[in-house]
Amino acid sequence: MHRENLEHYSPRDDNPYEITAEQRMKMVSSLLEERPPVGEHPVVCYRLSSDDPFADIARSIECEVFHNEFDTDPENPKNDPANMKNEYSPYEATSTFFLSIDRESENAIGALRVIKNSTNSAEGFKTLDDVPAEYARDFAQEYDVDDFSKVWDIGTVAVLREYRSQAGNVSGQLYAGMYATALSEQVKHFVSVIDTRVYTKMRDYLGIPFQPLYDMPEINYLNAQSQFVYGEVDTFLPSVRKKRRKLIFSKQVRDATAPLVGKANDALQFEDKIPK
Repeated sequence: MHRENLEHYSPRDDNPYEITAEQRMKMVSSLLEERPPVGEHPVVCYRLSSDDPFADIARSIECEVFHNEFDTDPENPKNDPANMKNEYSPYEATSTFFLSIDRESENAIGALRVIKNSTNSAEGFKTLDDVPAEYARDFAQEYDVDDFSKVWDIGTVAVLREYRSQAGNVSGQLYAGMYATALSEQVKHFVSVIDTRVYTKMRDYLGIPFQPLYDMPEINYLNAQSQFVYGEVDTFLPSVRKKRRKLIFSKQVRDATAPLVGKANDALQFEDKIPK
């Protein structure tokens, strides 16, 4: 795991992944008060830099979801606060967070982390750093990459369990915020590691065009059966639109993919939007 990014990041004395539910609620209330949402959408998405004090809300969501979902063996947790801090501290300086908030309840309900890297190297992306040696290849050669500032690692996507039944709307909003920003910054490539069940849903249900990275099979990663994936930014919107046309009579699919085609742009609390 590369730790060169640590020199650009001043970690707190405490562990941001240990925020209590009460602390998180207070932070969300402060965020809504200090940065009032624009528009009428009931669930809004903020974009937060790594050193934004409200980014710790997203970190706490990551830890809660991953710990509850994947740490089935209490003797060997991989996603408790201590391990989360250890896993992600090398990447904090180059992380950007997308945070979904339910305005009515003032609850933070989902988070997505993007890991960027301004060096001209595959090193420093968590997904690529964590590829098992037996599957590793030359990423630049494999995917025709000549500028690593145009590569984004989708480091985490986490939605609280009680909000996952909303036909994928929350995760769709998070991906929409990420995608709108990627278009604005002219990003070309995505990499990520995704829970296998979620990956299947994203590919078959939402039409998100991720493919296995290096043709890898699914493997156990941080206590979860997961798929390492790659995607081209240019294919993202056309693929989702194609899925919507194919399943035109499925209200569930259309509702879930609406944020991904720009139909919930007013939920994004930043200037970047998805072209309709």
